[in-house]
Amino acid sequence: MKILLVEDDPAINQLLSVTFVNHRYTIDVAVDGKTGLELAAQGHYDVILLDIMVPHMDGISVCRQLRHQGCQTPILILTAKGANEDVVEGLDAGADDYVTKPCEPSQLLARIRALTRRSDSHPPFPLLKWGELQLDPIAIQVTYRQQTVPLSPKEYSLLELFLRHPRRIFSRSAIIDRLWSIDDLPTDAAVTNLVKDLRHKLKMAGLQQEAIETVYRMGYRLTLPPKELPSAGQDMTVAVNGASPDPDSLALINQVAQSFRATLKERLAVLEALGRSLIPFNPVTASPVAAIAPAQIEQSRVEAHRLAGGLGTFGCPEGSQIARSIEQLLGEATEFDPTQSQRFLNLLSQLQQVVADLPSEPICCHQPAIQAPSPDSGPFTLDGQPLVASSGCAAGSAACVLVIGAEADWVASLQAAAAVENLRLEAVSPWNAALDGLKYQQPRAILLQLNQNLPWEKGLALVPHLKAELTGIPVLILAEGDGLAERVAVLQAGGDRYLLPSTPPATLVATIAAAIVQAVPHSTARVMIVDDDPAALKLMMTLLQPWELQVTCLTNPERFWKVLTATNPDVLLLDLEMPGYSGLELCRVVRQDIKYRDLPILFVTGYTDVATMQQVFAAEADDFIGKTQVGPELASRVISHIEKRRMQRQRFKR
Repeated sequence: MKILLVEDDPAINQLLSVTFVNHRYTIDVAVDGKTGLELAAQGHYDVILLDIMVPHMDGISVCRQLRHQGCQTPILILTAKGANEDVVEGLDAGADDYVTKPCEPSQLLARIRALTRRSDSHPPFPLLKWGELQLDPIAIQVTYRQQTVPLSPKEYSLLELFLRHPRRIFSRSAIIDRLWSIDDLPTDAAVTNLVKDLRHKLKMAGLQQEAIETVYRMGYRLTLPPKELPSAGQDMTVAVNGASPDPDSLALINQVAQSFRATLKERLAVLEALGRSLIPFNPVTASPVAAIAPAQIEQSRVEAHRLAGGLGTFGCPEGSQIARSIEQLLGEATEFDPTQSQRFLNLLSQLQQVVADLPSEPICCHQPAIQAPSPDSGPFTLDGQPLVASSGCAAGSAACVLVIGAEADWVASLQAAAAVENLRLEAVSPWNAALDGLKYQQPRAILLQLNQNLPWEKGLALVPHLKAELTGIPVLILAEGDGLAERVAVLQAGGDRYLLPSTPPATLVATIAAAIVQAVPHSTARVMIVDDDPAALKLMMTLLQPWELQVTCLTNPERFWKVLTATNPDVLLLDLEMPGYSGLELCRVVRQDIKYRDLPILFVTGYTDVATMQQVFAAEADDFIGKTQVGPELASRVISHIEKRRMQRQRFKR
């Protein structure tokens, strides 16, 4: 567990730091409010402790700002101010608990445990289990078969991290961010050694199965406990924190599987039509080569390709392999001799038999591998067009920015620069109509220009109302003054950025775009999927649905670049074989552009042989998922890549 302490008293800092470290907590200390706000926005913390009377920015303002920015981390105010009005103000600002000094360390630790039990990131029961391995956070003890396992503080914290987030993949950077303080950041090699030491001690304690697995190119995660390992040929349904799979999620996924089942007859009909063209062929009385239209062969090959991916995705590996063999045969043959004809007919017969033997129940009952934060769905688009309406001032893919107090001509002069950042500026006039306008518009950011149209006092008074109406939406201030007093006044009013009229247009809109990106919650990251198989797309959309991700699906690779640049995704999922352009070609095109050099690219394909994997990584892809693994792997890997990318960008900014 990692704690942020915002406190300017050196004696209290030292006392609490020693207490927390002794209880296996990692702690970062900020001695002023402004630094605390920056650390809270950049780092991952389980609890934030705030003193009220700290320099530069008081604790109440820090708490209020964090809640405006969408921060959901539990906040405990620890202060000497114990009057009733102070407690009310602190709790109304968004704090989860309020403790007055002096406070016994044992009571403070108990309150922290209570806060983390109530947060979404921790299970409701304190005892963490993995098979017969148990970790007791209250006793700070690890046991295996009731025998104590001696671990160092860092080894204990690492094991607790994995146990609290089963099936979650943690990169080395993510582990560093959670286990080390910001003043003591090690290299990635330290994480590698830490994992190695923990594995060794668990093995010495008697664990036969490896508890921590390495996920190639991504990091580490906890393996399934021995009792949850599926037997050979059995579909794997992952239970989360020992609970049963979510019935609503299973119902959605099973519905997709049933839809795929309903298309099998139609898909097989394409191959059966080719088979009927080959059956009359007799090499004794006819030409030794059967003349089949190239278009029919290509249509059959595409259908075999989709069947291979679909059957593999929905839990029928045998049928997937047969369809893959048919696809390879049709890809090699432009004309059919007797041997090729017979091989095709044999494979088709085998495929028909496998499909006929499929159970009447849904083929697939996979569950996202880690618990989703919300059952609500996010905006989904198909081929770049919305399936569910997303927020914005009006229809269109560009993010809307309301500009209040500025002349319409000045706003129009910025539109070209805004288009580069995929923004659309809309002027609101008169300024006092801004709040009424919010009933009909949902901007991604607001820019207030303080001038004769919108005087200073009225503009600053408008900021809290805007923040209250649009929680989490950044409000940027464009003002004439460049003094400290003006900047502090904007900060106290709740403004997120301070800009000057002399700021170049490109810099101005880039600042707005950056503020929008930083204000976007983790759960609304953008995912783009390119796959020519509608069944595979539908399944992946269903698996990602509980995460509120903005998913854009593309079936036509010809439109890839246009949709990519308009979407600017946080993760890109590619199929390998598609008509027009292959996934490998699209991957290489992306890597050629400097803007997308760090974009995580995952291949989701039915090909799982070593040669294919080598091709994928040679094209500079980041990850590889076989379609037979999509159910238990997709959400876990996508979320991990999103977190890893954002963490790397935060470290670069530091």
